Amino acid sequence: MLAQSCHPNNCRAMVMWRLVLRTTTFARRSRHSAMLLSLVATACTDGLTVPTAGGLALQSLAVGSRYSRVVVRGDTAFSALLDGNFAATSLLTGTELWRRKVTDVRVGELGWANPDVAASVGDVMVGDRRDVVAIRRRDGTIRWRYDGAAVAAWAELAIATDGSLVAFAQSRGFATVLDAESGIVRWNRRLLPDDPDTWITSPVFLGDVLVYLRRRNGAPRHGDAVAFAVRASTGDSLWTLTVDTLARISDYAGQRAVAADGDIILSLKRGEILRVSTIDGHVKWRADAPESTPADLREMVMSGSELLASSIVGEGRLQSIDVATGAVNWSIVSPIGSPASPLAINPDNVAFVALGSQLVVVDRKTRSVRHIGRDDLPIGGETGFLSAPIYAGKLLVVPSPRGLFTFRPAS
Repeated sequence: MLAQSCHPNNCRAMVMWRLVLRTTTFARRSRHSAMLLSLVATACTDGLTVPTAGGLALQSLAVGSRYSRVVVRGDTAFSALLDGNFAATSLLTGTELWRRKVTDVRVGELGWANPDVAASVGDVMVGDRRDVVAIRRRDGTIRWRYDGAAVAAWAELAIATDGSLVAFAQSRGFATVLDAESGIVRWNRRLLPDDPDTWITSPVFLGDVLVYLRRRNGAPRHGDAVAFAVRASTGDSLWTLTVDTLARISDYAGQRAVAADGDIILSLKRGEILRVSTIDGHVKWRADAPESTPADLREMVMSGSELLASSIVGEGRLQSIDVATGAVNWSIVSPIGSPASPLAINPDNVAFVALGSQLVVVDRKTRSVRHIGRDDLPIGGETGFLSAPIYAGKLLVVPSPRGLFTFRPAS
């Protein structure tokens, strides 16, 4: 066992490394114990300051696994690992609380390349191109598994839950809603015509309304749906927004949709952003893309009356948009590069992973830009960041190929 203690006077300059020998019980048809050896890096009480982070300090670091999507509840991160495992990790110490094998699919194989996660009251749901699994947050017990998912190799399965229902969409126009408690299918319907180049994505719950985006692997056609809403409890159609309604055949849905004061906000492939009524699907306002990025995908996140939207391609622009009117409050260009991940937000900052696997943090008041590059990280080898960061209060949680980083303000 390797251990190095930190002197109180120089905690900022040192990290304690320790091997944690953990016994995990796997109970499925037979009982046996497996010794799980994980390398955990725990920062000193005073933290490890990353020099170029501009005020960020390392709170904890769990290494030894390739972390993908993460959800946070309290001070615990629930993470899909690219080796087919799912793990709970303490954000404060980096200690792995439990690990559960979810699938036999390995990284690089179809089905577990980019799993999605969502959290309900007591569970966390993880889905890939074949399965949706509910895992008890307390101890990692697999509560139920739905193995009827079918998503094309070039698409992604997206999961949403309102606590009672779990929604996800599949290829060829199908969508499925499960009971969150039991995993029983509430409904499974073809909501769009059969098309091998089309998939439904980004489900968003707004009460008993469930909104989806439709994306196409190729150019859209007249009559194609851009977004549509169904009754969450039954799957009955409520309204459809088509490319013809938008009067531009090149318009089709972008990355995702977000809820805003009972309406839905979605982005288009061209870079425009729409606010759409969930009652009848009419467009309340339309914000054009910046002239410098005429064809773009946008990532979005809500914060009160403000929508933060980023450009995924082009110059890497970040905009603040008034939710009520669609007017642009402010706009900056990231000198680090275009965002390559969804945005994370708290009252003080917006964070994202830029192209080149660098973590970028933007101060919402001053609009100053800080970043952490792969050379700034306290571990070597294949570093950098790949997946979406997420804020847990003041803590910023970032998955990477070498571990799960948790940063906190240095002061």
